[in-house]
Amino acid sequence: MLLKKCLFMILTGVIMLAASISMANVDSGEYTSVLSPDEIIIAEPVTDHVFNDKDLYITINIIDADFFSKLMDNPLTISLVKLEDTLPFADDLGEDLRVPVVKLSSGAAMEWLSTAGLTEEEYVRTDDKYTAETQIINQYFQQLEIINTLNTQINAAVSKYRFNAVDDFDMDTAEVSADVKEAYQTYIQHLSALAEQKRAFSEIQRKYLKLFEVICLKDTINSPSYLKDVGMLDEGDYRIRIFDASKTVIKELDFQVLARDKAINDMIADPISVEDKAKN
Repeated sequence: MLLKKCLFMILTGVIMLAASISMANVDSGEYTSVLSPDEIIIAEPVTDHVFNDKDLYITINIIDADFFSKLMDNPLTISLVKLEDTLPFADDLGEDLRVPVVKLSSGAAMEWLSTAGLTEEEYVRTDDKYTAETQIINQYFQQLEIINTLNTQINAAVSKYRFNAVDDFDMDTAEVSADVKEAYQTYIQHLSALAEQKRAFSEIQRKYLKLFEVICLKDTINSPSYLKDVGMLDEGDYRIRIFDASKTVIKELDFQVLARDKAINDMIADPISVEDKAKN
C-alpha cells in the first residue's frame, strides 16, 4: 500500500511538473501549436462549385483553442487564386522561349495538382523580359519531353519482350539471349530514370502552373473566425490556400465558378444536373 502511495505521489509530481513547464512555455511564447488541416474549417464555399450571380463570402473557422491566442502574433495567410487556361503574359515572352506560344496551356498540366504540405512560393519578376518565367517554361517542356521519350522506350520494351509481365524475374539465370538480357537491363535503367524524372518534374510542374495563377485575394487570418466578401467572381477554376508563418500550405480547396443561366440551360438539356457533374 505504501509503495502504491509513493508511486502515485511520484506520478502526480511528474504530471504537475510537465504541466508547469508547458504553461511556462506558453507564457514565454516558446510553445508553438501546429495546426492540422482538420482544425481549419472552410465553411464557405460549402460545395466545390458556386454561381457567378452573387457575392462569395469566404468563411474560415479555426477550431484549435490552443492556437487562438497566437493568431494575433502569428497569423495564418489565406490566398485565393484563379487558375487561367492560357498564360496571362504569353505575348510578352521573348525570343529565349523554346516552345511555341500556342503550347502554353495549363489544361494538359493541371490535373488539380495539390500543393498542400508544400511551401507557397511567390515569383517576383526580375526584369521586363520574363527571364525567370521563360526558364521555368523551357525547363517544364524539356523535362516533359524526357519523360515522354522514356515512356515510349519503356512501352516499346514491354510490347516486344513483355518484361512487365514477369514478376521477380531473374534475368541472370534465365535462358534467354544476350540481346534480351541487355534489353532488360536497359528497361530497368529506363524505369529508374523515369521515376527520378517524375520526382523532379512534379516540382517544375508546380512552378509552371503557378505562372497561370491570377491572385484574387491575399489576406491574413488573425482571429478564430474569418469572413471576407470577395464579390462576384468570373467563371473559371479557383483555389483557396491557407498557409502558416513558414509559408507551408496547411489546407487548400478547389472550386469552380459557374454561370447560373448556362447551368440552368445545361440542366434542361441534360437530365443529370450540373451540380452532380461538378461533384464527379
